[in-house]
Amino acid sequence: MTNNQSNDDWRIKDIIHEDRKLSSFVITHTVTESRDLWDKYIQNNIPQFMRMDINIWNFEDTIERYPAGWDNVIEEEKTREFLCHYLSYQDQDQIILFPGRDAADSVSWNIFLKYWSDFIYLSDAGFLIVNPKSELCSVYIEDRISVFKRSLLFEHSEQD
Repeated sequence: MTNNQSNDDWRIKDIIHEDRKLSSFVITHTVTESRDLWDKYIQNNIPQFMRMDINIWNFEDTIERYPAGWDNVIEEEKTREFLCHYLSYQDQDQIILFPGRDAADSVSWNIFLKYWSDFIYLSDAGFLIVNPKSELCSVYIEDRISVFKRSLLFEHSEQD
């Protein structure tokens, strides 16, 4: 539920999980908090990952890419299995969903996995998914999910 989206925009607003609204499990960060998290874990001053001059879209730099399954139980489960296989996060790890530097939400990995398509439903621009405990991250963009090393996002100096 990023700062530029209201609760009414997200599909998760009506979902009940363990007798509570799913949105109650999500921490929506302020703009300042979001920028601090971006600077700490992304380490790149460009505010939108789609504008970064990086090669994560290159198969050599990307560990794996997978078409995201939508509105089909079998395809959504395949996407969930893909994420579990390549991102060996722990269930209670708090992941951060970034549509950009100025907006971030945190939620546990197990909740995100269960409802992944509901979390990224409205994102035309994509989402960067970061687990602070892992060097691997994921990006959802244009109905594809890519997994890559987070260090590929870091801004590199001229000496690199």
